Amino acid sequence: MDIEKFYDEVNRKTVRDYPTSTSSLHGMISDQCIKTPNNVAVVDASVSLSYSELDAKSSQLANYLRSLGVGTGDLVGVCCDRNAETPCLLLGIMKSGAGYVPLDPDYPVDRLIFMVENSQVKHVIGNENQRSLLEQFNAPFTIMEEASNKVVAAGAQPVEAAINPAKDIAYVIYTSGSTGKPKGVQVQHSAATNYVRSMLEEPGFTERDRILATTTLSFDISIFEMFVPLVAGGSLAVVSRETAKDTSALVAAIEQFEVTYLQATPAMWRMIVETEFDSRPGMKFITAGEPLSRDLIRPMLNHCSELWNYYGPTETTVFSTGTRVHSDQGRILIGTPIANTQVYVVDEKGELCPPEQPGELLIAGDGVTLGYQNRPELNEKSFITFQGERAYRTGDLAQMTLDGQIDHLGRIDNQIKFNGHRVELGEIDAAMAMQPGVRQAATVLREDRPGDKRLVGYLLAQADAQPNIARIRDAISKQLPDYMVPNAIVVVDAFHYTPSGKLDRKAFSPPSTERPDVGVEFVAPKTDREILLTGIWSDVLQIDSVGMQDNFFDLGGNSIRAVKVVARVKSELGVDVTGAEFFDN
Repeated sequence: MDIEKFYDEVNRKTVRDYPTSTSSLHGMISDQCIKTPNNVAVVDASVSLSYSELDAKSSQLANYLRSLGVGTGDLVGVCCDRNAETPCLLLGIMKSGAGYVPLDPDYPVDRLIFMVENSQVKHVIGNENQRSLLEQFNAPFTIMEEASNKVVAAGAQPVEAAINPAKDIAYVIYTSGSTGKPKGVQVQHSAATNYVRSMLEEPGFTERDRILATTTLSFDISIFEMFVPLVAGGSLAVVSRETAKDTSALVAAIEQFEVTYLQATPAMWRMIVETEFDSRPGMKFITAGEPLSRDLIRPMLNHCSELWNYYGPTETTVFSTGTRVHSDQGRILIGTPIANTQVYVVDEKGELCPPEQPGELLIAGDGVTLGYQNRPELNEKSFITFQGERAYRTGDLAQMTLDGQIDHLGRIDNQIKFNGHRVELGEIDAAMAMQPGVRQAATVLREDRPGDKRLVGYLLAQADAQPNIARIRDAISKQLPDYMVPNAIVVVDAFHYTPSGKLDRKAFSPPSTERPDVGVEFVAPKTDREILLTGIWSDVLQIDSVGMQDNFFDLGGNSIRAVKVVARVKSELGVDVTGAEFFDN
């Protein structure tokens, strides 16, 4: 087989000659605002915005930001509640010439402060709810409720700063970093627009479609929800953080907003399809963010007309490959490259692997981003020149099939996908190793029960020390996002290593099911309802006993497990508790 010819044929099929007249996200959407000014663009539980209103509100914000000195080449942080105004904020920032940096209010303060400093944002936009948080940033900020009159007074006259699509940043999203610090991926307009145009082609989006926007802006699959509908002339329905964490509320929103599109990670899809709901005719489902499990395919296909499985690192702009899934037969592949994207599988010498030979997946083409914010040494390692073009080393193990599709086989390094988020285990290891009494730390993604993945932290204690697990959990919770805090932390006698001297994470035993020391006295359940409730917690958390004074998250709970508990409480006790009520209590 001529290997060079094989890859050339695979990659040549992706070539598209997209028009260059509109080469920015905001420019593409501004064009649509002119075409369909009266059509609904964005809705939420209380507001509906037309395309003309979207255009006016975003232009007002752009003019306001420019009056503050924000312009081309700058970055603006977004630390806001999610609602119908969210797309207006993002478009307004881009119209000013700047790029946006999502600052999730649910993240630990120290992590957000690092992101603000590392990205060197010129300004931060927030809501009144985030005032105390914004005051801790070393950057000027605007509270939108407080500045509403000034923003309106700035005027809605069209403003689109001159940008270089190949160099100017549309957004920066921070991902987990192996050295203990998150790293910001700079995504230029040309990469973002290529992605959006490719999505319009396949899986496709029309003026009649509406997607339910559930994803935090800090997760790059939000780009599909925020921009693809608006470029297509369709609409998006934005739901609150509370609704996004409650499958019953999500199902109700599907009907309320008459959505035709839904996007989620496999972990979230598992929760959704287990909740009773009637899918709408012609619904399309997108799954991304982590590998799709075979047992999930049939339930999803039973609720939709089309199911699409996508793959891609943030460094190559959201999705790089994808395929439509027709059945649960055969291997689950990640498909073929999207528009203007090239893929290669190479061996340790950097030479092309023939089909059915595993190697590292490289991604090249228009989706390759500018690299990491202020991390030149990491850029040099991760972004290389391959066959004369810039390519990203994914660190993923893959092989090509004979018909030109990509079979994803896992990771080469210690990076994982967990509940849709990309996690560097080394960042968690570093956070735990910094705690008193800890000599060494290692984190493992375990699946001791099918479909129930959890992070487990293993610690080696310093001589004559007894690490306090409750204090360690509390300390790292202030450094790491919720999804990166291990569900269980255990102290072991020794770490195991491979013959080559590398830490063998597969050699760790499952954690004990005994109730961990959470610094709270055990209070046994007494009434029938208390016994039922603690039984549900015990099963979901994989712990033998749960006390009446125990905290769900201290026992290893997280947002996905909370969704499971809420669903079980409703089905087994007949009590309709919302996700928000569970989190607040």
